Order: sequence, then C-alpha cells, then structure tokens
Amino acid sequence: MLYRLTQKQVLILLFVGAVGLCVSAFVLEYGFGALPCRMCWWQRYVHWALVVCAGIGLLLPARWRWGALVDCCWISLVGLGIAVWQAGSQLSLWKLPDMCQGSGAVLAESTDLLSALQNMQPPPACDDWGFTIFGLSLAMWNVFVMLGYAIVAGYGIYIGRLEK
Repeated sequence: MLYRLTQKQVLILLFVGAVGLCVSAFVLEYGFGALPCRMCWWQRYVHWALVVCAGIGLLLPARWRWGALVDCCWISLVGLGIAVWQAGSQLSLWKLPDMCQGSGAVLAESTDLLSALQNMQPPPACDDWGFTIFGLSLAMWNVFVMLGYAIVAGYGIYIGRLEK
C-alpha cells in the first residue's frame, strides 16, 4: 500500500525545500562567488514567495490549507516559467530582453554614491551559464526544482479534493 501524505506534510515539504533553496542561493553567491543575474533574482523572489505561502499555509486551519497549496502551485508554475525562459536563452533558443544583457549602467546624483558604486560589478548576463553543477546551469536545475514543486503542490491539492 502506498503511503499518502497529508496536506500539512506537503506544506512542510514545500516550506523546508524553499528555505533550503534560499539558503543554497546565498551559499552559492557568498561562498562560491556565483553572482546572480537579474533573472536569478526573479527566481529568488519566487523561492521567497514559496517560503511565505507554505509557512502561512502551515499556520492556517486544516480546511484552508487547500488554498495555500493552490497558491504554492501557481507560484511554482511562475518560477518554472522564469527558469524555462532563462534556461532556453542559455541554450540559444530565444533572446532575452535588453535588461538581462548584463550592462550595469547605474544612475546616481550624489558624487559620494557615485564614487561608492564605481567599484561595483554589474550583474552577469542572464544567458551566461556561470556556475554549473554536473554540466547544468543553475537555471536548468531550477527548471527541475520548480517542476517538482508544482507536482508536489498539485499532489497536495489532489489530496485535499479526496478528503472532501
């Protein structure tokens, strides 16, 4: 017989996994020097939204957890879209907007601010592979991770439908 998770257990999986993604992103940036591009930051926003949504879902009464899982599923699908967009551009399937080309033009009015920013590195281009793990870029790994989150959240939604 197959073990069936509860909605609370699914939310715990989503929460712990999203916290792990947030922590690993900062470890890769500050520990290994993997500078995030603009789309990497968009993906981090998705991870943070998953932490918040799953965390709130864990605090909600059982009858409202289904809604939190629906929100987690939508957030995961948005993250999947961003990851596919970036991974596809890394594989030269399509082009990215100009803001993702890595040009670091910074506008400032204060000379103190300008002098402080002179040594600042611009973000890398979003289609640069940068840091790779087992031959795949972080955006490509994020495709699998976000697909997994959407499947797990969808499973939690399915469980909720069965329990009603």
